[in-house]
Amino acid sequence: MTYYTLLLDSMKEVQDLEKTQHHGYALKPQALNTITSFDLEEQRHTDNQNTQKRIFWLTVVLIVVGIVQAGAVAYDTWWKSPDTFTGTIGGQAIDLIQK
Repeated sequence: MTYYTLLLDSMKEVQDLEKTQHHGYALKPQALNTITSFDLEEQRHTDNQNTQKRIFWLTVVLIVVGIVQAGAVAYDTWWKSPDTFTGTIGGQAIDLIQK
């Protein structure tokens, strides 16, 4: 039994098709509603897949932006020499300004 024969027999079973005298099939009006519903569901599925792909790539871009921002903050905090320093040495307050 081929795929198409199985498909046609299943549509006959739900009364979307009727078998004709010459080993063929004839559509019933209900079949058009079934086909339209199937096409609508396929379109929704495709739209959902496209939305999920867009969300995935947006997430990837936001992760990259977050990593770059974290790197910039880390550089500014730990590796860049400060222009000014305010602190204490031995309990005495000091202010150093680099010129």
